[in-house]
Amino acid sequence: MMETKETVDQAAQLRKHISHEQSTESQQENNELLKIDILKLPPRSEVHKNNTRGMKLKFSKPLKRLFFTFLLCLICLFGLYYIWDKGYLNDLFIR
Repeated sequence: MMETKETVDQAAQLRKHISHEQSTESQQENNELLKIDILKLPPRSEVHKNNTRGMKLKFSKPLKRLFFTFLLCLICLFGLYYIWDKGYLNDLFIR
């Protein structure tokens, strides 16, 4: 009545297939790297000549804070001007 249960590795075939795919893929990459002829490459100056990214501005953190504070103050001033111009403040204090 003692039955021995064999452990069946269900993923063994999948692991074998994946390892085979990875090995063939790495071989193909190695072959592509070997096909590049270094002597036929263009000079670096020609490759980077058409770099049209333009000028990139970098703002430091304190400068960003200053712009944000200025923008916030400007928004508050415009809001106060709107409230004051419409007379909403007079209506609040006269009641």
